[in-house]
This record gives sequence, structure tokens and C-alpha cells, in this order.
Amino acid sequence: MIQALHLASPFGLKGEIHAYPLSGQKGTLLKVPSFYQKQKESFIGWAVEKIRQHGDHYVVHFSGVSSIDEAKMLCGQDFYLKREDLPVLPAGHFYWDDLIGLQVRDISGFNYGSIISLYAHHHDVLVTSQQIHIPFLWQDTVLEVDFENRLLLVQYSFEESSDCDVDE
Repeated sequence: MIQALHLASPFGLKGEIHAYPLSGQKGTLLKVPSFYQKQKESFIGWAVEKIRQHGDHYVVHFSGVSSIDEAKMLCGQDFYLKREDLPVLPAGHFYWDDLIGLQVRDISGFNYGSIISLYAHHHDVLVTSQQIHIPFLWQDTVLEVDFENRLLLVQYSFEESSDCDVDE
């Protein structure tokens, strides 16, 4: 299962919910027939009745959820999807989940650790096991993805990035 959505708050009175994508492939989720709620060691399927883009996120209506009170019960949870429900991507493209576990090295050989997660901000950002957040900008910071050798090659300087503006 792949973590796909974070359910935030009800939308309207008829059971719809604001849902934020947890991947960079936002449009892909519009085609997924069901999402899954994790409960202890198993998953419960929720069929999608309707899903639509709403700014930077979605509004989703699950079958069987027909009131604001029922929608509130699902809020605050992350929902998952089955890998086989995703469309096959063209050569050279990949899903975020494919990158988890790859080692991140820069062109000088410095090891930033392995990728433990990704998130979308103003652009996609990968997080390494050393808690370093690296912008995923193809051919700018990210130069190569090598699945055979489980490596992601970056052109990035951690020292330069630590000069970020800090709210005071």
C-alpha cells in the first residue's frame, strides 16, 4: 500500500472531505477507484463516489459517507492506495514510492543518506535519513535516478542551503 491522501476537514454538509495529496502525481489520484484506511494491521477499502480537484488539493466523496458527521470521523487520517491501481508510467518516469530507500549522493561523492520520504511544498522535496530536505528539481538539484544501483545523484550543497531565512 502507498500512502496517498491526508483527509483534512469536511467540505459542505453531504459527506465530502478536503483531501491533500501526499505525492507529486496529483492528477493520477483522480483515476483511483478506491482508497484504503489503515486500521491496526489491516486496511479497509473506501470506494470513491466522486473526486475533483479543488485548488492545490481534492474534494473527495466516499460511498457510504453522506453527512458532515460521518465525514468528520475520517478527518485527520491518511488514506492509502494499491500500487496496481496506479497507471503505468512511461519510461523515465516514476512514482515517489519508487524513490524510497535510494541512497542520495552528490557529484563529489558526499552521502546524504537514504530517501525516507517526499513531500510537496512549492516544489517536490525529498527527505533523507539524515533529516536533510533536498528540493527535487530535475536536472537542477537532481541529476540522475539509478534504480539498478539504488542511487539518486544530486548537485546540492547542504552548507549553502542552511543559510535559509529564519522567522524571528
